[in-house]
Amino acid sequence: MSYSRIACMSMPSVFQKPKQRVVEGSDGVLAVVLEYDHRFATYGQEFIFYDYKEPLTLPEDVASQSFYIVLADPTYLLEECLTKVTQTVKYLAKVKVLLCTEAI
Repeated sequence: MSYSRIACMSMPSVFQKPKQRVVEGSDGVLAVVLEYDHRFATYGQEFIFYDYKEPLTLPEDVASQSFYIVLADPTYLLEECLTKVTQTVKYLAKVKVLLCTEAI
């Protein structure tokens, strides 16, 4: 079976959906959550510690363009945060990006 990899940056609730197999076709999805909050480390290898202040400080086994889809919800809508999150997204994404924000 061919698996698609999805990175959920600061989106632990979205990460849960493929894990629960409630999304059609999600049985062929490998998802990880990139998150600052260590409470999500309970997900084991599916958790990657992520601090937007260090956008390219990722584990060695996280290769460039290794995720088919990157979903990102920047923690802050400040220029510094958006710029650094964009660096990470460009590094991770192979094909598609979904950036979620809200107006201030």
